[in-house]
Amino acid sequence: MQSRSGLRILLSLAAAFLLSTPTQALVFRAYIASDGSDANPCTLPQPCRLLPAALAAVADGGEIWMLDSANYNTGTVVVAKSVSILAVPGVIGSLVAAGGPAINITAGGLNVAVRNVVVVPLPGAGGTDGVGMSGASTLVVEDSAFANLPGAGVFAYAGKLSVTNSTFRNMGYGVLVKGNAHASVAGSKFSGNYASLLAFSDTAASPSISASDSVFAHDTHSIAAQSEGPGATTNINVTRCTVTSANYAGIWVKAIAGSSAYVSFGSSMFARNFSGYVKVGAGGAEAIYTHGNNQWIENGTSYGSMTGFSLL
Repeated sequence: MQSRSGLRILLSLAAAFLLSTPTQALVFRAYIASDGSDANPCTLPQPCRLLPAALAAVADGGEIWMLDSANYNTGTVVVAKSVSILAVPGVIGSLVAAGGPAINITAGGLNVAVRNVVVVPLPGAGGTDGVGMSGASTLVVEDSAFANLPGAGVFAYAGKLSVTNSTFRNMGYGVLVKGNAHASVAGSKFSGNYASLLAFSDTAASPSISASDSVFAHDTHSIAAQSEGPGATTNINVTRCTVTSANYAGIWVKAIAGSSAYVSFGSSMFARNFSGYVKVGAGGAEAIYTHGNNQWIENGTSYGSMTGFSLL
């Protein structure tokens, strides 16, 4: 009788452990810190050390908080659940690009936010991009900085992207959209990039960018819409922006035969760019639309024509 009673107790304890483990592992708010350990449960008293451990511990729709100034990854971090990743105010949450992008979102149907982080490449480690999204999800990037990346600071090949109050400098591309991705950019600063905004399509897709209240300086091309595939359509709309000192073109538009590329702008300043705008003339439908309420100051020779339309 005693042995049976003991067996029942052991089985009950085992069942309780199995039932409780998933609940304990998935927390709404996970914490990471420079003195944490990935063997910890990622709670505030016992934070984890790196972002992948926190992603394994946090529930879908939860948050990951970086508690102090440190780097929180060693390679590409694949995000496969809805989550907000943020450094607490007053600290620098660092991520490095190594062997690809720092963060990659490949699944669809997610809601991901990245706030108050700095992304740079790890020297000699083959880093490419900052935060990328190839799945049809929603990505929000706020109050973050991206620097010295050979690829894009933020890219979206599908889904919806929002970038606010962020900085992009000395990179291949600041914000890049392809496929049927759509991006909005507001209150951000771009400097020294090959192309700060690029909507590009080499398939029958229609990526677009809307930019407002942002500054572009010392780029090769600040704003570029390029269609390289039959049926492709790229669109960029610019409002209340300053574009200055581009080494080649403040606006660059190119579309091959059978495709189209458009840029429209209003209430903006274009100053001292080598060329204010360039329409390449590659055989497609290329157009630059102006609202007629822009400031155009000391720009070099532009190529092609602009089309005006009335303010409604």
